[in-house]
Amino acid sequence: GERLGEGVKLLGIFTRTDLYRKKPALEKPLGERILEALPEGARRVVLALRKAFPQGIYLVGGAVRDALLDRSGPDLDLVLEPGVRVGEVARFLVERFGGSFGLHYAFGTARVRVSFGLTVDLAESREEVYPYPGALPQVRPAPIAKDLERRDYTVNAMALSLATLELLDPYGGLEDLRNRLLRPLHPLSFVEDPSRIVRGARLAARLAFRFSEEALKALPPALLPEVLKGASKSRLRDELFLTLEEDTFLEALSLLEELGALGPLYGLKLPPRDPFVRLRWGPLEDEGFPPGRARVEARLLLLLYFQENPLEKALALGLPKRLQEALALLLKGSWEEVDKEALGKEPLRGVFLALFPGKEGWLTEKRRVLMGRDLLQLGLKPGPRVGEILRQVAEARARGEVRTFEEELALARRLIGDGSFSVPQ
Repeated sequence: GERLGEGVKLLGIFTRTDLYRKKPALEKPLGERILEALPEGARRVVLALRKAFPQGIYLVGGAVRDALLDRSGPDLDLVLEPGVRVGEVARFLVERFGGSFGLHYAFGTARVRVSFGLTVDLAESREEVYPYPGALPQVRPAPIAKDLERRDYTVNAMALSLATLELLDPYGGLEDLRNRLLRPLHPLSFVEDPSRIVRGARLAARLAFRFSEEALKALPPALLPEVLKGASKSRLRDELFLTLEEDTFLEALSLLEELGALGPLYGLKLPPRDPFVRLRWGPLEDEGFPPGRARVEARLLLLLYFQENPLEKALALGLPKRLQEALALLLKGSWEEVDKEALGKEPLRGVFLALFPGKEGWLTEKRRVLMGRDLLQLGLKPGPRVGEILRQVAEARARGEVRTFEEELALARRLIGDGSFSVPQ
């Protein structure tokens, strides 16, 4: 960072000395500076909530962390203490700014999409109790301090009170943020939920942070087979897919490998880098795909292509049948026998060309198919027999029995020669 004098480094909107000294009278309090660092839309929402709800609403987690780093995230995460209801806050925001919301009463959460493009996630503050290591937690309402207690890393366990603009930082997240460290809240954090390791690697890659000594010590017990056997497979899978959405996903996977976690968590090894660098996107929007999803799917197919038993891994990750079939097609290796039309569709096309850049000409050249004029050149007279033979050849093509023009011609010759087809009356 830019040096501001001895021992003072700029980090986002706060300096090292903020942590150790009383602020001068003229300097704005940290809470106000966090507010100012929010993108304009997010700041409008926060100021409206400050006026409408005198207490019990907190800006939490990534939103606070990113504001302190002067990085604007696309979403706002707010936690409501007991007494403030998510439904009430969600309705207020939609009435005030327009938009829509969805409520999950069972979880005490809501997602509000405000008309100017901001997503606001609301959650009633709660504590989590893990019935056994790796299990999904049981949840009950609790004050904000308990809510922060269940977070993954100290840098994500800070909260800004909208009422007082006081920063709650019970675990020293501000200091760890300055040192670019990811420190779990307690030694059993990873054992409770091994997916936190993946989330940490993703953050470390995105923000250029590193795992603290405590984090490194906490890893081995969390990677034991008996712990991972009870871990939530869906959570681990979701974290892998979220990682593949990031620009820095290769760095995150490399870090997991370096930490000795990629194998135990997913049974995966680190793939070569080059094919991922070559991955290009065709007109994905034309395929009816959200580009983000196609990108994740393409990266996933590439990642699995380089594993042992890729199809088993795809099954274990719960990939849809469509992607399992795409992977099987890539693994064929003998392209003369492959349906070019299937290979030409995204995300498969991008993956195929990333793996075999020399095959672009082959993929784009149109294959010649048997036509009526070819049959006439073989000596067949115009009439219903022409259509019947073309139909039989097309069916053989669809079944994969003929793959080249020459094979279609040979089949047509046989059909003409032995008269083994019925002519419609």
